[in-house]
Parts: sequence; C-alpha cells; structure tokens
Amino acid sequence: KSTLPFAPSGTTQLSASSSSSSSSSTSPSRNNFDDDDNVSFENAVRNGWKPDRGQFAGIRRVPGKSTITGSLTSTTLNSSPDDYDNSDGAVMPDGGLSPCIIKVVGVGGGGCNAVDRMLDTRVGGVDFWAINTDAQALGRSKAKGAKVLNIGSTATRGLGAGGNPEVGRMAAEESRREIGAVVEGCDLCFVTSGMGGGTGSGAAPVVAEVAKEAGALTVGIVTKPFRFEGKRRMTQAVQAIKRLKEHVDTVIIVSNDRLLDIIPDDTPMN
Repeated sequence: KSTLPFAPSGTTQLSASSSSSSSSSTSPSRNNFDDDDNVSFENAVRNGWKPDRGQFAGIRRVPGKSTITGSLTSTTLNSSPDDYDNSDGAVMPDGGLSPCIIKVVGVGGGGCNAVDRMLDTRVGGVDFWAINTDAQALGRSKAKGAKVLNIGSTATRGLGAGGNPEVGRMAAEESRREIGAVVEGCDLCFVTSGMGGGTGSGAAPVVAEVAKEAGALTVGIVTKPFRFEGKRRMTQAVQAIKRLKEHVDTVIIVSNDRLLDIIPDDTPMN
C-alpha cells in the first residue's frame, strides 16, 4: 500500500491496487503518490485521496457539481479540476456543509452602522443582520446587503425608541419570536451595538439572551458613549452593559473616548 507523504496519522491510506473488478471503479496509480514526494494536497484529493469523514479538506467543492467518492481499496473519480473552488471563503468538510455558521447582529443605530461598515469591507463567510426599531434607518442597511428586522411594530410603530432603553427592551420582547428565527441554527453570534441610546441599550441584552438560549456562542461587542454626550447616556450605557454581561459568553467594550486619542484633530464628527 502507498500513503501520502504528508498524511497525518489517523488519515485514510489509499491502496495502490484495487481488488475490485467492477467497471465503475478505478484505482489511483502508484505514480500519483509514491513517485512524487512533493505531491500537493489538492492534486492528491483530485486523484482520489480522501480524509476520514469529519476531517476538513483544504479546498471547497462547488455546489451542484460532481464529487469524489472512494473507499480504502478503490476510488471512483467523477470530478474535474473545475469542480473545486480555491477562492477565499469558509473551508468545507466532507459532505459540503459549512463547519460553522457565524452571524453578526447589529442592534440599534450604532450596531447597524457597524454592520454597514463590515459590508463595505466585503467580509465573507458571515451572515449579517440589522435589527432596529427605526424602520427608515433599516433601509440603508438593506441596500448594502444586510438582512433586516424591524422590531416592536406595536411599541414603536417603526419610529424608533426615542433614546429610552425601556422602549427598546419592550420592542425586543414584543419581537422575541422573530429574533429567535434570526439566530436559529447559529454556532457563533456576535451582537454589536452602541450603548447609551434607546434601541441598542434596551434590545441588545434581549437579542443576546435569545441567541444564548438558541445554543450559540454569544459575543457582545459594544461601545460606550463620548464624555461630551452627557451623564444620562453614560449611565444608560453602563446599566445596559451590566444587563448584557448576564447573557453573553464574553463582551468586548470599546470606549468612544479612546478614538479621540488616535484620530487627527481635524476629523469631522459626522
């Protein structure tokens, strides 16, 4: 039998000759593996080598095209080099399913702005959602490609929370079932929001709670307001972060005041 020179212990070994006489199966040649010590991983897979199920292959199968099937003693090659996609993206395990479903959920004006920015930089392999009580503001995120959810149609009528965290919380509780549908099946959920306002401060803890109940690893990424925004907004932000910490696995807090230390003095505040 021959093995791949780079194959880790525990991976499948291919037989150099087939004991099967079936006309539908062909055996990989010894020259494919034994005679070339520098055989690449991609060429090995194309010639029939398969990792054990559950291990990750370093290339992705293109959906809808033929795939490689095989066994320990024989391998059927039904694919061509064009069946593989070497572009950037998530690595697909054997079977074609994504190994991890990641969702970024922006809550409120600041959170939706963060989602918009990530869409501008073309971050791949992530499902983006924008959640807000302001229906008009969601139009910008939808135009950039995010999926949107307007919460609290009864509590706010799509007009926003007016800077009141309690209204934001009521809106999230009203739309709890819809939020559950957003995070359903998620493995890793990032909840991002700008704290101190109404929707972000009130709804972000509820969104994080629902994501945690759905079984997702939940990470909160939030900002604290500038000092010049006033004591009231800072107090609301501190209280909201305290509630958020109860429903996330970890939280990352970014102080907006730190931005003033790194940006040029003539940067406009818009």
